[in-house]
Amino acid sequence: MRSLGLPACVFAALMCCTCGCSRLPLAHEASHDRASVPLTVTSEPRILATSLSPSGRFLALLVQSGQRRESRREDSVWCVDLRGSSAPRLALAGNLVLLHSLSWSDSPEILASVRWDVAADASQVWLLQPDLGQEPRLALTERGTRIHSATLSVRGRWLAVVREHRPSPGHVASEISLVRAEDGRALGSWITGRSPVSIRIQWSDDPPRLFFPLWDERGQSRMASVTIEPGGHTRLRPIRTRNEVTRVHSERTGQMLAYSHDTLPASSGEYAFSLLDLTTGEENTTLQIANPHHLVWSPDGRRLAFVSPTHELWLLTVATGEKKRIARDVVGFVGGAAWATGDEIFFMRRSTRTKSPAVDIWSLTPGGGGERLIFDTNAFLQLLP
Repeated sequence: MRSLGLPACVFAALMCCTCGCSRLPLAHEASHDRASVPLTVTSEPRILATSLSPSGRFLALLVQSGQRRESRREDSVWCVDLRGSSAPRLALAGNLVLLHSLSWSDSPEILASVRWDVAADASQVWLLQPDLGQEPRLALTERGTRIHSATLSVRGRWLAVVREHRPSPGHVASEISLVRAEDGRALGSWITGRSPVSIRIQWSDDPPRLFFPLWDERGQSRMASVTIEPGGHTRLRPIRTRNEVTRVHSERTGQMLAYSHDTLPASSGEYAFSLLDLTTGEENTTLQIANPHHLVWSPDGRRLAFVSPTHELWLLTVATGEKKRIARDVVGFVGGAAWATGDEIFFMRRSTRTKSPAVDIWSLTPGGGGERLIFDTNAFLQLLP
């Protein structure tokens, strides 16, 4: 792997949803009312989110362009081949179009992105397989509803779609639907009593299962899984946990889960994490970190990487409980598959070369090899029109 071959200079701010940095409000954090769409006037393009493919080869970037008029906003999705020599590729763009929710399948590597056409009030899910060099394919269109995220299954056959659900005026809940990526056919849907911004979907494989927190009318949460059985039938199953569930992290086989819960004092600003073995039902609380986004499984499901409140990158061996610090001054992981199949971890670190709050993308291999700068954000932004 190599870094983007562009001159390094002053870095622009990398506004990523997986780090603790300040950033512009994303479209999916706004109301469904079109009048509240954030048409922020900016002088420079900004990266709002990043997502890495499972192999570590492709990096998807969600970019908000610099605005020339208050009535115009352009969001775009770019795809960068980190192992190739070709220029970054523009995948999706448009005027008055808001893009978000980048996700990847594993085999084949397919990128899914949600596109909201403000003028038409239509939500779309687009799919792109960058190694084939094809144009993006429209997988799903809905008018009058707001899709907030679309997460691909490991093999890319299914999409978990999260949209707004308004059971009564002033109350926003979420509907989670399972659809077939090939033709958009719905297999089932479930209602949970939280805003779509709170919902994060995790997939495992063989059989394909998705995991997510499920809130009831009293605001209490539990963990749920949906298994896709032969013939396309779905089965919803609650999973018993000792604590209420804030966020779920599943390793690929779905045998081990890590979930966050806010059992710590609110003043601490930290979350506790528990590990749950679904084959035995055993559970133990093992981690305490500041942000539930900052936790990833190794591809083999034997280790966890997490960022501590002191911005240190740690490894946890699940079988032994052994912890090892492997990096310092880390602000978070790159979105998507932050621990790629080649045993390479991708993380973000604030640049020391500028006074602005810039973020660099780095990688390291836990077994050795040292840290490497992978992506020069400022150099990429200078290529944009």
